[in-house]
Amino acid sequence: MNKKWSKYVYMGALAALAFALRRLEIPLLFLPPFLKLDFGDLPSLIAAFAFGPFGGAAVSTVNALLNLPFSSTMGVGDLCAYLISLPLLLCAGFIYKKHRSRGGAAWGALIGAFASALFSLFLNYYVIFPLFVKVVGLPWSVILGMYQALIPSVQNMWQALLIFNLPFTLAKYLLIFGITLLIYKPVSTLFKRWEK
Repeated sequence: MNKKWSKYVYMGALAALAFALRRLEIPLLFLPPFLKLDFGDLPSLIAAFAFGPFGGAAVSTVNALLNLPFSSTMGVGDLCAYLISLPLLLCAGFIYKKHRSRGGAAWGALIGAFASALFSLFLNYYVIFPLFVKVVGLPWSVILGMYQALIPSVQNMWQALLIFNLPFTLAKYLLIFGITLLIYKPVSTLFKRWEK
């Protein structure tokens, strides 16, 4: 198979896998109901390492578009998940591209995970939660109430985001990187074998 076309076939397969993994959401009892663990970004991170930062972003974009018809939040939650993944994928992809080693992958993913976690604070506060209010019709007080149901002393949205969203996003992406680290070499070897 032509190397250029095989890259697109692999990216398409990773996007399909990302779609399937995104649908398998795991609710966590210690988080508000809208924060669920999924591994849909795992194939996108593999693509970022294998095909560069824009390959990872492309897989994530296709994944987000495929998930839109199944959205329970009129696309708002899916938009949030997609946008929050981009700093991880771009940082990891760019750094690994310059430093093609296990250390380069680790630094890229660590920086990307922290960037995504920080980005999630501002994205949720200034874009996503206002969209939930306007598009879904969910008042700010109800959103804050979901956090307060778990920790009644939460006073405002910034505090809620710092207590819940920031550590959740960071932990999720570190977990995804850990899994990627375990499976990347066999997957990349498989890609190379298929190209022959």
